[in-house]
Amino acid sequence: MTNTMDWAALIGRHDMKWAQTPLCRPESPETMMRGAFLGNGTLGALVYASDEPCDFPHHALRVDIGRADVADKGGQRTDGGMWWDKWNCQNKGTRLHTGGFMLWGHGLAKVQPMTLDLYQAECRAAVSTKHQVPGSISMRVLVAATRQVIVAECLLTGDEVIPSFLNTVASADIMRAENLDYSNSCRPRFVRRAMPFPGWPPAKNSVTDDGIIVEVQPLLDGKEYAVAWTEVLAGDKLYLYCSLGVSPSIKSLSMGSDDTRSATDEAIEAVRSAREAGLAAIEAEHRAWWSARWQQSAIAIPDARLESFYTIQIYKFLSSTRAGAPIPDATGPWSYAMGGPDDWAHCPGYPHVWLNFNLQMHCLIGNVSGHAGQLATVAERLLAWALRQPEWQQEGSRPLAIGGGASYDLEEGHRRPIASIHLIWLLHNCWLAARHDGSEKWAARWNKLLPVLAAAANDPLARLKEGADGKLHLLNSDSPEYPVPPKFQVNHRQAMTDATYELAFTRWALEQLCTDLPKDPRATQWKAALANMTGFPVDIFGLRISADLSHDVGHRHYSHLVMLWPLRLWNWDDSGKQELIARSIGTWLGCPPDGKKRTGFTWAAAANICAHIGRGDWAWGHMDTYFEELPRGTARRFQNTMAREWGFILETPLGIGNAVTEMLLQSHGGRIRIFPAIPDAWQASAFHNLSAEGGWKVSAGRQDGATAWVRVEATVPGSIRLRHGIAQALVETDGMEVVHQADGECGLSATAGGARILLRAPEVQNPVFGPVAHAFHPTWRWGEPKP
Repeated sequence: MTNTMDWAALIGRHDMKWAQTPLCRPESPETMMRGAFLGNGTLGALVYASDEPCDFPHHALRVDIGRADVADKGGQRTDGGMWWDKWNCQNKGTRLHTGGFMLWGHGLAKVQPMTLDLYQAECRAAVSTKHQVPGSISMRVLVAATRQVIVAECLLTGDEVIPSFLNTVASADIMRAENLDYSNSCRPRFVRRAMPFPGWPPAKNSVTDDGIIVEVQPLLDGKEYAVAWTEVLAGDKLYLYCSLGVSPSIKSLSMGSDDTRSATDEAIEAVRSAREAGLAAIEAEHRAWWSARWQQSAIAIPDARLESFYTIQIYKFLSSTRAGAPIPDATGPWSYAMGGPDDWAHCPGYPHVWLNFNLQMHCLIGNVSGHAGQLATVAERLLAWALRQPEWQQEGSRPLAIGGGASYDLEEGHRRPIASIHLIWLLHNCWLAARHDGSEKWAARWNKLLPVLAAAANDPLARLKEGADGKLHLLNSDSPEYPVPPKFQVNHRQAMTDATYELAFTRWALEQLCTDLPKDPRATQWKAALANMTGFPVDIFGLRISADLSHDVGHRHYSHLVMLWPLRLWNWDDSGKQELIARSIGTWLGCPPDGKKRTGFTWAAAANICAHIGRGDWAWGHMDTYFEELPRGTARRFQNTMAREWGFILETPLGIGNAVTEMLLQSHGGRIRIFPAIPDAWQASAFHNLSAEGGWKVSAGRQDGATAWVRVEATVPGSIRLRHGIAQALVETDGMEVVHQADGECGLSATAGGARILLRAPEVQNPVFGPVAHAFHPTWRWGEPKP
């Protein structure tokens, strides 16, 4: 099977469009709600427009900048307060907004349309201007994929063209002459707008000999970050090169870096290197990186709104999650302005690495989409965190647990109790990434994490006690977010018996340890615990929250259903469990909601769970609910696909994106399932190079309501069952052995990576991945395409 797809055109169908660059208040969360976002996992940028100064109509383009590990662990403020006054965030390291740059034109300006080009990962925005004659400034911005630098290029026309005499003067001399004062600039200019918080030490500004401006901001915890930038004038073009650096101790903890450069030196050297390379070279590296990734995860489905949403989530995931970058927190490398460190309404306490569910859902979309390699940073930072803990490895029975909310170093704050189940869930993510990636590198990472899993399992093992029925019961267990009666609250923690949530993760951990560490001295204990553990508690409503608490109140979390998804301990293939599974899902979504009500991640989880059990119409319906339901309370879904609860969160839209992959491809239990949860109305669908557990790359097409062709490539040696669903399939192989073939299913065996197989229906002559007709929401466009 050959493929001549025009990838730029395919992905370009989903570019986000704004009829006008959105006007946002820089001091508000509007920038995240409406702006265009770019990132490389470490650096991020938000593009929008603002009115400044506000006493006359001057619309200025603005680029806010951020870095994923610019966080302050707190200390004494200069105004006498403490950083964690409102949120009790001591040591949690809330990430800080680092301001941005305003592009100040020569004449009065009016905003023009804006586009976020997904394939090239760049934003294009413009303003028309008028001083003495009409002019314009057309700006494009990218966050370099392979360098720690943000670049903006501006094309100037009319009255905005830089006077020729300025082109004969060195940029550094202009900056010195103006003494960093832009108020009377005689040409278009990028003006730095910092976001100082009251009570922080003042920033210090300086200019290097070659014209790079540096702003160094001391932090309350004794560390610092630095912003460096410079402008380059070239005829009718103006360029901005910008970077952010952090203290070496931050880089060491957030990225595992041995870079000992100061924040200042790191930022300056990134800017200097980029300026010397020039935009053309940076752009070539950047586009090559993104082009290669886009060909790993393309889909085509008849719902244009959902296809576009999925594509944007892949872009968002790759912009926020990167091997070698800091571990992603709730808002990725983006942050938004707040009124101050104690501004409760704008939730400064939210941009943390939340480990009680958020990061876990964030990571899932990287697996089936073929981008598990980007999750290496999660495994590596997790291992580094474990090695910094007390001597748990030398004490075989000592438990290891992680906090609910943490900073870039994964150290918990003092707001929530630590929990080993959070850690087991995060390790399950790493196991999934290793399974889907299939490489030796990921296998080695997982092997290094096995002692961490064993230590995490020590906590529930110690709480397993034999009951009157001779079974082991899990005491003092928890079920996140469920409104439990006061009698179950002990020291701010739920204390139930046999909470389904904790039983499920305990069972998965012990099963995995028995499989991967069969010769460990503790294996006998693990096997005995598995053999004697009680089953999941059930009643007439389905799965209970715990043995002592029925599910009779609406529950926005899916904690009691994790054995279905993501753990897949229960599958729809088991006909004996189908009625119980359906009853449990019906109770979960049918109960009147509790005080916290349903929220975005409720529908994301519901879509994934229903796809897991093969109910494509249900899954699609839950995604439609997410898109169409009116915002309630603090929950929001915005037209740029960002989402907000108390603060902004990435995991909900990424979770919706993952549900799309669940509808197209599943591979648990040693079997690849092609189109396992397609809605009845989807007559045609296709996907290219999605990833199945075991390191298999899979592409497939569906026509007239039936699978038309399937292509599978092995990246490593292995064997798998393939449920392709093609009656009387014609088979073409290249190094792949077909075993135990049956109608609609066969076994595959590959002795080496690169082996391939193509199965097609007899009437299909030329199977090629390509777009399908959009029968649903055919004209949909994310962004703000209408004025």
